[in-house]
Amino acid sequence: MKLLVIRHAIAMDRQDYQVQARAEARQAGASTNHPADDDFRPLIEEGQIKMRKSARGLKELVGRPDLLVTSPLTRALQTAEILRQTWKEIDLATSDELRPGSEPAGLARWLKSQPQCEAGDCLVAIVGHEPHLSSLVSWFMSGAQKSQLELKKGGACLLEFSGNADRGRGKLLWLATPSMLRKLD
Repeated sequence: MKLLVIRHAIAMDRQDYQVQARAEARQAGASTNHPADDDFRPLIEEGQIKMRKSARGLKELVGRPDLLVTSPLTRALQTAEILRQTWKEIDLATSDELRPGSEPAGLARWLKSQPQCEAGDCLVAIVGHEPHLSSLVSWFMSGAQKSQLELKKGGACLLEFSGNADRGRGKLLWLATPSMLRKLD
């Protein structure tokens, strides 16, 4: 099995999103005393444009994955949709196991349950968030959740497993920054 790990593209700044959400709430006559839910923070236009180029670079590197899985947060969903448009005819699933703070073992179990990977020879692409993805990759490589690398926004890495994806069983094949991926386009 191979696991393509992709960090979501450039999203709206957290503080700018809070200001915008409060202004929209005021306009709608709603309370503005509580912070906006960060789960809904979207990609910015620049992030979308750069991700389209990176997606074409990823297609050059790995072809089309068997499955595309994303965190349910808006910025990851939007990134996954850009990838889906590039890869065409790919199944897209969401998994709470890719939410920030979720346990790596949960994703490993989820991956094992996917019919596309029953034979063990599959390529799964996942889209998520930092620092969760770095910890996840480190757990797959070494068994420890202490982050041993950093994925830039729109960057990716490829792990390979003999058999199922599990703790300490992954081998890092490559790590690419978004600018590297865009140069492949």
